[in-house]
Amino acid sequence: MTYKIMTWNVRGMNSMSKRYKVFAYLKRRGTHIAMLQETHMNEAEAKALQRRWRGQVYCTTYSAFARGVLIWIRPGVPFQKTGCTIDPEGRFVVVRGRLDGRDLALTSVYAPNVEQGKFLAELSNRLANFMIHPIILGGDFNCIADVGLDRSHPPLKESPVYRLAKQYTTWQTEWGLVDSWRRHNPAGRDYSFFSSIHQLHVRLDTFLCSAATQEAVQGVEYLARTVSDHNPALLTLQWDRAKSSIPTWRLKPEALEEGMFRETIREHITQYFEANHNTASSPLMEWDAFKVVIRGRCIAEMVEVCRT
Repeated sequence: MTYKIMTWNVRGMNSMSKRYKVFAYLKRRGTHIAMLQETHMNEAEAKALQRRWRGQVYCTTYSAFARGVLIWIRPGVPFQKTGCTIDPEGRFVVVRGRLDGRDLALTSVYAPNVEQGKFLAELSNRLANFMIHPIILGGDFNCIADVGLDRSHPPLKESPVYRLAKQYTTWQTEWGLVDSWRRHNPAGRDYSFFSSIHQLHVRLDTFLCSAATQEAVQGVEYLARTVSDHNPALLTLQWDRAKSSIPTWRLKPEALEEGMFRETIREHITQYFEANHNTASSPLMEWDAFKVVIRGRCIAEMVEVCRT
């Protein structure tokens, strides 16, 4: 199955006419899942939207003048929610569930335009329980990763943009996230916002996907600007592309019936966490490293059992 997922800073949906225009555009583009930022809705407006927009709607409320994010899942999309986290500050919403039988965490993020590095650290703490699952994170991060390609002209050498870009790329690496548009356009230039004050084009809006999800991403494109001053970004997801031609190693269930094998693996697990707990830069890295180590131990023990 192929799905179209859009991330879009709509710059306010606190009027009925604007909500209608946004919804009409999503339908016209055949969007299956939308991640919207700067919705600027209060609780009453959010409830009105949830009544009128068919499908699944998960949103934050903050004020009629700032923040607010939303995730909309079109009717008929086989997404089964298993968990949801909504930021009371109106900066992000995370919906965890299963799409076509596959675990997936959908996240819409709107970062502040100051102290983005601090925000990313806070976001990591809030997302720790979700990031062990495959994730698609779309949003306006108000910062760039590549100062040479993600701006129409480079900043001054002493600009804090360089330091922020390094923090942003380090955060992506630590959490195992990949900029989907940049992955498909390694040397490309495209932008999602124009600052009239600075006369500058920048690529602030993008999709970040975990490796397990990235394999299913066919591509990402920036659409023409409409209704808002930000360009929407559209990601095409095709699950069939995620299938690998290399079979995945799996532990045989009968191995767990062997008492000596269970005790040996239990000892390896205990030793690993005694030596490595809280040494990685993020819980995700610690967990991924643990899986690699224990998989290797299991394979080694299975080989030894076969030899004897």
